[in-house]
Amino acid sequence: MASQLLSRHGGVDLVVYNAGTDVLAGDPLGRLGLSRQGIVARDEAVWRWARDEARAPIVMLLSGGYAKDNAAVITESLANLFDKFGLGAGAGDGAGAGEAEGGEGAVADGGKL
Repeated sequence: MASQLLSRHGGVDLVVYNAGTDVLAGDPLGRLGLSRQGIVARDEAVWRWARDEARAPIVMLLSGGYAKDNAAVITESLANLFDKFGLGAGAGDGAGAGEAEGGEGAVADGGKL
């Protein structure tokens, strides 16, 4: 569906991703019941879509989430994103570990994800 929207509207300039964690199993307010691994996989899938399909920079907003282990899940997901997409120190210069597929790292100006 998202790819259909892209083709209909000529692309996007920026992906704004509301990465709420109230979808975590056991959250007192959310009812979706995703596992920790499910949230990590969801976040990675959105980042891959932004990079590979939308070809646009992404802003990830942390929101919602009221379970005791919420912060640990967010930390796990961010660590996965840093690893899989080559984020952090040295990103984009080929020096970072876990560099994004195709040898492209993240850059602050949104040039490559």
